[in-house]
Amino acid sequence: MKKWLQVEENYSRWNNFKARVLEPAITEINDKSDLFIDIEQIKRGRSVYALNFTIKSKINAVKTELKRPIFPHKNKYGKFVSLNKDNP
Repeated sequence: MKKWLQVEENYSRWNNFKARVLEPAITEINDKSDLFIDIEQIKRGRSVYALNFTIKSKINAVKTELKRPIFPHKNKYGKFVSLNKDNP
C-alpha cells in the first residue's frame, strides 16, 4: 500500500503510516461523505500482513432506522395507533 501511495520513503514504520496517513484520511471520509469506512488489520504473528476494508453507505443505515413500526403500535403517549384510511 505504501508503494501504491508512493510514501514508502517517508513512512518506513507501519505505526507512523497508520497514524499520519491512513487514520486521518478515513476520519475525513467518514465525516464528509455518505460512506462509512472501517479497517481491520490482518496479522501474521506480530506484523500486519493485510488490511480488510469495510465500506458501507450511510444512506442505507439511516433508511432502516427511520422506518415506522408495523401496525398496531403504541405512540409516545402509550396509546395504540390505528390506521384511518379516510383521514391518514
